[in-house]
Amino acid sequence: MANYNVIGGDQKQYGPVSAGDLHRWIAEGRLDAQTAHGKVVAGVTARCAAREVPAVALVGAVADGAESMYARGLTACFSLCNRPMSEADAVRDAAALLEHAAENVVRVWAARAT
Repeated sequence: MANYNVIGGDQKQYGPVSAGDLHRWIAEGRLDAQTAHGKVVAGVTARCAAREVPAVALVGAVADGAESMYARGLTACFSLCNRPMSEADAVRDAAALLEHAAENVVRVWAARAT
């Protein structure tokens, strides 16, 4: 299985981590008021904003304060959870939930381009 390094919002490199670990982080991730203070989404958003590239966050949950990321360049955010579910179910189904959410984002992007 492939391993990855992640650059955090604090510009530090973390890893290597497996694809499974990345899926778990995504499933457990919450976009909230603390996101701007060092979470991975903040780092990715800053890099995208610097290059004038849209940034879309697919996260485990969108919570109070998430809208603060829009001023930092985040284009949109979506929860992976497409129905009420326990955290254990979200972690277990993270790969499928991520795939489904990503497909929907790409479909919107494609429709916008036509």
